[in-house]
Amino acid sequence: MGLLCITWQESFAAIMAVALTSLASLPNSMADRPNYGMFCPPGMYPKTTESCVKAGELRIDSKPPGARVYINGKRIGVTPLTVKVAPGRLKVVVKNVSSKKTKTVDVKSGERRRMNFVLSVSRSQEPRGEVKVVLNNRVSLVLVRLFGTQIPQGKNRLRESKLQAFQLGKYEVTRAEWATVMGSMPSACSTPCSDKLPVQNITWFDAVDFVNKLTERHNRDNPRDALTLCYTRVKTQVTWIENCTGYRLPTEAEWEYAARAGTNSLYDFDIKISGPGHQIWYYANSNDAPHAVGLKPSNLWGFHDMHGNVWEWCWDWYIPTPPALRSEPRGPRSGIERVMRGGSYKTREAAFLPTGLRRSSIPGMKNAVQGIRIARTDT
Repeated sequence: MGLLCITWQESFAAIMAVALTSLASLPNSMADRPNYGMFCPPGMYPKTTESCVKAGELRIDSKPPGARVYINGKRIGVTPLTVKVAPGRLKVVVKNVSSKKTKTVDVKSGERRRMNFVLSVSRSQEPRGEVKVVLNNRVSLVLVRLFGTQIPQGKNRLRESKLQAFQLGKYEVTRAEWATVMGSMPSACSTPCSDKLPVQNITWFDAVDFVNKLTERHNRDNPRDALTLCYTRVKTQVTWIENCTGYRLPTEAEWEYAARAGTNSLYDFDIKISGPGHQIWYYANSNDAPHAVGLKPSNLWGFHDMHGNVWEWCWDWYIPTPPALRSEPRGPRSGIERVMRGGSYKTREAAFLPTGLRRSSIPGMKNAVQGIRIARTDT
């Protein structure tokens, strides 16, 4: 119950990513420079055994952003990126899942240079647009449409997965959306109260009931475009109905695919450049309370609050090591706890909120940090 699954290697890597400066991240820097026996102050590099030279500055941009950057063979971060470098000729490699570009640049002492890269993007990396689900004249849900894809297993990625095209909520489900569909609220409102706050204190079974009732509401309002329920529920026995067209919980693989937005790093943004507080609601900046959805910048595919704010229930049963490749993976067939993803406003350190973070909880357990983001198979 409440398991936090993250290896010490991932924790260490995440903590290093949060550090504002890291010698290992500076190309031709103090970590890599020739050892002339000369100590230089910050921002300076040894030129000879008796003199130092001022660093240069390199700004690297790509279209689309979020591409990985390597300078002289060392990974530096993701675009857009500004980094101090030692004067000299540098080999800069920028790449995403689909393409790779290489350029060389000469940077002089104290000089500021800028490089731009245009990368190709595969169809599976581009959202297909958005779908608006109108509940009444003031409350609507928005889902982002994503292509199906084959996801290879990567260093920081959950597992190899094969996904059909699907839709996922642009935002976490809000209190207003929950109340409109369910007719009641599962918990009192945090202070200051807002209809835009994510719904909290829901069990996994509550989440299942919500998506089923959302489908039923759609069918009532759109009888000519009726959807089929995705779940049958008899007390604590929940069954996924094959080939359903209604609303449902995302699988863990779907959630992670959307959260990564074509990246394979610890975060879907450069935490060293923007800082965690720019992207994430967590303990240091949340005032121990959730915040209205959509206030933090989205990831590259338009999804908000994939890191922090509230944990999000997924369909899958939890096991410590995710299964290997499945066709339309839904995780294990049985278990004790269900998967949650994303972290929350109570998470103490941003270093413990990488995209690959996993947690689990008993399906009938309520907690103030538990919320939901809806999904639907794209038809």
